[in-house]
Amino acid sequence: MGRKKTKLGKVYFTQETEDAIIKYNQSDDMEERENLYREYIWAPFDKLAENVINRFKFPYMEGSFDDVKSEVVSFLVINLHKYAAGKAGFAAATSPGRFEIVHREPTVILDAAHNPHGAKTLANTMQEEFTFGRVIAVVGVFADKDAAGIFNEIKDVIDGVIVTQSSSPRALPANELAKVARAFIDNDRIFIEPDLRTAIEKAIADANHPMEEESVGVLITGSVITVGEARAILKSLKESK
Repeated sequence: MGRKKTKLGKVYFTQETEDAIIKYNQSDDMEERENLYREYIWAPFDKLAENVINRFKFPYMEGSFDDVKSEVVSFLVINLHKYAAGKAGFAAATSPGRFEIVHREPTVILDAAHNPHGAKTLANTMQEEFTFGRVIAVVGVFADKDAAGIFNEIKDVIDGVIVTQSSSPRALPANELAKVARAFIDNDRIFIEPDLRTAIEKAIADANHPMEEESVGVLITGSVITVGEARAILKSLKESK
């Protein structure tokens, strides 16, 4: 028996959902944002994503139904900051958080790859689009995701990694993530920094002061929440200058 299709026409976004999204966008408190997402936003997004997939019968050759749904939800989450109350909704949304260059000198790239398939696409793009002398990755992954699969895909396009964690309770602790990374990356190229802001500051500082005359890029990836929080941190760092 096939998967039961979600009934079309169902209202997913109640006033409570919209109010939560607006409050989410207005808050600078990462814990508050996580609570709002978990309690009021995630379930409507999950149902909406399932409906979209069933309705349009998207082909997906390299992943399961749940993988596709995760990608759709990720798109919605990384576009939360563009949400417009009322009928506009996500009408203006593009695709931030997917190989998004958010900073120059050094170049800082955000990519919300949170599974091996997304990480493979990221690695291919890095190889095709950039010629950095060195790439420093800042990686934070959820505990229920395939961290080993992610590192296996990106290991050949990064030269060092700062393992970290977002404020989400679902985040894999940085020290545990480091154990996974050691199977793919030399230990002397792995740094542990649980605080995401400090990890980003270290990556940028290292990129600005390379050991040799080389171009250094910073890649932040591993989860939608990691990328979302990184965007807010980078904005804060820019405004504090």
